[in-house]
Amino acid sequence: MVADDGSYIKIGGGVEIGSQGKVTVHASEHDWIGPKTDSAAIPSFGRDPAAQQVTFHYPGHSEQSPRAAADHSYEIKLEDGSLMKGMTNADGLTERVEREMMHQAQVSALRSGTPKGGAQ
Repeated sequence: MVADDGSYIKIGGGVEIGSQGKVTVHASEHDWIGPKTDSAAIPSFGRDPAAQQVTFHYPGHSEQSPRAAADHSYEIKLEDGSLMKGMTNADGLTERVEREMMHQAQVSALRSGTPKGGAQ
């Protein structure tokens, strides 16, 4: 584990601690060598908005034998209170749900007809 200032702890085959600052150690033996730091690559996460689509398909659907539910009414209720209604496209896909962060959603396939309302 490496902190922003380079202080670190390595565990495995013993314990190694390094820092340019004060260190408090609790152990039965100590080897005093001097200051030392380490670094680690910081992971990069995309800044794309959270966007998802749902695919509707009929029983028996597979890559070899696709059975997409095209032109099917649906509604998607998000935990932020918004409601999206629409019709699936030719591939059985809903409209893309785009938000700044991930949300849990309740997705329903409606029995028939055009959905009332629209995307919010």
